[in-house]
Amino acid sequence: ALGKMTSTDKELFETLGIKTIFDYRDTNEVQHNPNPVFPQTRYIQIPAKGKHAFEMPTNTDGREFYKVVNADM
Repeated sequence: ALGKMTSTDKELFETLGIKTIFDYRDTNEVQHNPNPVFPQTRYIQIPAKGKHAFEMPTNTDGREFYKVVNADM
């Protein structure tokens, strides 16, 4: 529940290097408890309820994840 973060929580969050937040709440839930804005963080809302056409972003350049994980072994 990022919308319930204290000032101290927000300061700590900004030090973590998080680049993307995936929010699985629907629009109504987001409106009632909005997330704080972190300028260096990308915000993606993907409601878990209902039918939504969305493809998860990837850093694997289209390769399957297990190949990327095992590539360093």
